[in-house]
Amino acid sequence: MIIRKANKFDLPYFVQIAKTVQEMNFVHDDAVLIDKHFNVLFNTIINGGGIALIAESEQPVGMVVGVIGENVWMPQLFQLSQILFYVDEEWRNTRVGHKLLTEYNVQSQILLDADRVNMCVIHASEPLHDINFDKFGYKMVEKIWQLEN
Repeated sequence: MIIRKANKFDLPYFVQIAKTVQEMNFVHDDAVLIDKHFNVLFNTIINGGGIALIAESEQPVGMVVGVIGENVWMPQLFQLSQILFYVDEEWRNTRVGHKLLTEYNVQSQILLDADRVNMCVIHASEPLHDINFDKFGYKMVEKIWQLEN
């Protein structure tokens, strides 16, 4: 199993995982996920707008993705925000996730050292709530609750 930077050929895996995660957590019954949006987002990220890493055995088995954007409170600062962290169910509890996050931190530090970003944040949506991100160098600074309707 290797960890590598994603490339344009990984778009179908990204779309599959992104749709799976969004449908599990955020999308209302009448919402439509748009493939064109996922395509633009992914291509922006792999062409310098963030980090996209693939865990691969003979095929992709996991992915972590972060996007660079302005900080909402201080737009002169840029932050890398992890937007997707997923490991295929049969590969969970095998250290794949640990390896993905370790390499994500390496790539994040490169962006920090080059002054491309000023901070890096991880958003741990369900089922990632139980992961101790402290051991990867993060500290919890906020929690988010979504209003049920």
